[in-house]
Amino acid sequence: MLPTTTTMFPPKPPPGKCVDDGFYRGDGTYDKIGDGLCVDEGKVAISFKKRRELSKKNFECICKEACDSEPGCMGYSTNANDDGQGLACRVYGKAFPTLVDRWLDLGSMKSPMYKGEKIVGADGEKGMVCFRRITKPAIFMQMDNFIPEAPPQISLIARQTSTAELLEWQREQLGRCREQQGAMLSLLQQRGCSKSASTGLKQLARGSATNLMPNESNAIVQIAISGNCRRRFATSPRRHLLPRCHHCHRA
Repeated sequence: MLPTTTTMFPPKPPPGKCVDDGFYRGDGTYDKIGDGLCVDEGKVAISFKKRRELSKKNFECICKEACDSEPGCMGYSTNANDDGQGLACRVYGKAFPTLVDRWLDLGSMKSPMYKGEKIVGADGEKGMVCFRRITKPAIFMQMDNFIPEAPPQISLIARQTSTAELLEWQREQLGRCREQQGAMLSLLQQRGCSKSASTGLKQLARGSATNLMPNESNAIVQIAISGNCRRRFATSPRRHLLPRCHHCHRA
């Protein structure tokens, strides 16, 4: 006895076209609503596009594939009644931009008689069958018992400056004072001011080193030294002005 195999899905049709061989090659899902044209509640007609000159072989797969290709398609109906122009089918909806060649709306898109919004039934016309398109549900992640992780908490704690940090800051500021003192003395020598001015500057710096610290904003330093050289000069973080000696021979 030969083993048998069971498949859950039908085999794919061979390469070709529905209009030629009658095989449906889409992936849409449709419910059979009943006999007749598709209608809305109260048997209100729905706008459509119709294809004629079809055969028993292809009149169903033609409209089914056409409905697959149009996002606004609600469904389709088949018409097995040959009125001399072959069999026919309809697709239902408000707009079908890709269905142009041989597709006719017969004025239904603009007529107030065709104001149906959805397919809810069939009108019972003999020889016709209505099929409603089933929208595939969106795929969502499993959210059962899902608890989002809380964002990490950031704690801002204010702390006081330690004595060691304060001493380090004072040493840094004192070093800056000494650098400024050296620069000022160098400028005094370049201007040819007397040695008493340099000595007075050193004494002023030593006397104020423990009480004054340089500031990052504008600082004005005034030195008054008795003798042959009296001068005022200002330093700024934005602009450095050369000191001018009022009583020296060279300004």
